[in-house]
Amino acid sequence: MKYLSLVYGDELLFSSIVTGVVERFRTYWKPTFRLWQFGSSVDTTQHAETRPWRLVVLISGAGRTLGSLIDAIERGDMNAEIVCVICSRSDVMGVAVAHNAGLPCRVVMPRNFESREEYSTAMYATISRFNPDLVLLAGYLRQLDMPDAWSRRVLNIHPSLLPETLAYAAGKGMYGIHVHRAVLEHGDTVSGATVHVVEAAYDSGP
Repeated sequence: MKYLSLVYGDELLFSSIVTGVVERFRTYWKPTFRLWQFGSSVDTTQHAETRPWRLVVLISGAGRTLGSLIDAIERGDMNAEIVCVICSRSDVMGVAVAHNAGLPCRVVMPRNFESREEYSTAMYATISRFNPDLVLLAGYLRQLDMPDAWSRRVLNIHPSLLPETLAYAAGKGMYGIHVHRAVLEHGDTVSGATVHVVEAAYDSGP
């Protein structure tokens, strides 16, 4: 029997990684995000370092990582606020997690659209209404197009150590237990989670 040592093995620690990444974005990329959010004609320095960052969280399932992010914000571990949760399904527990936390929640289902392009357009239209600084994919199982306007503003949480596992534990259909099974079958003895920038291909961003 193979045993897998998880460096970051549950949703609470996933949210800890996200917390660190968001704060790093705040430190190093804040001029870019100020420009995107406010426009060049506005004083972009006002309250930029102290205001909570606005997050839209995308989910497809039980919302465990969403719940951990909510807890992290309430503890003061992350200077952010979740301004909307968007789910790709209406019949999952994550919708209830959002409602119980008093968060705006929207359901945008891919089956209502004829193509990924149409679905992506509808998703970004919904996201834009909430004017987020960052979009977090927290157990979100749909692929979105990545227009230039959202480049480097969308982060994904993947439950393995990218890019090392890209060939066997990432890509379409690789989520949750499927990822952990693939890692074990490959013979890895250490695994973890990766928060990366979303690009056009699955699990390919830095």
